[in-house]
Amino acid sequence: MYAGDHAPPHVHAYYGEHEALIVITTGNVIEGSLPTTKMTRVQTWLEENRDDVMAKWRELEAAVR
Repeated sequence: MYAGDHAPPHVHAYYGEHEALIVITTGNVIEGSLPTTKMTRVQTWLEENRDDVMAKWRELEAAVR
């Protein structure tokens, strides 16, 4: 995540030369891709940690306002 990044709230996931932007609230990919097994792992982690990740997004957004 990056402070002041564009909506919707999302995370950037990297694996080697791959990058994906994944919506925090849904787990949907809005840009890019990862290998299937890595994408599944990221989406599972995001589902398990969604509340904490969303809280961090809000914290970063508040810091740039």
